[in-house]
Amino acid sequence: MPRTASWAWLLLAAPLLAALVGAAPQARDRDCITVTEAVYTRASGALSVTAKVTGAPETVKVYATHTETYIGSLDAADGRTYSAVFHLDEAPANITVRAGERGAASMDVEVR
Repeated sequence: MPRTASWAWLLLAAPLLAALVGAAPQARDRDCITVTEAVYTRASGALSVTAKVTGAPETVKVYATHTETYIGSLDAADGRTYSAVFHLDEAPANITVRAGERGAASMDVEVR
């Protein structure tokens, strides 16, 4: 009887285990973002942003992190690199880059 009871948990947990195994590929499909450049040039008022993105997001958007103010969208430079230059009156201290609703990364803005 103890031997049968020790396997009973597996029968009860099988649907949960199947759901967990089925969910694993979805987690890998998430976009992964790395911001590689965030530079504001004071003389021209230009904010240059570059990010590497895995996955295939429809849009890659830039926000001022502390105010959540939308700055603009990044353009695809190649398969994984997205970049753009935005003209702003002042530099945000930090930016957040978001790919759709699935991934985000932040970086402090370097002011030159």
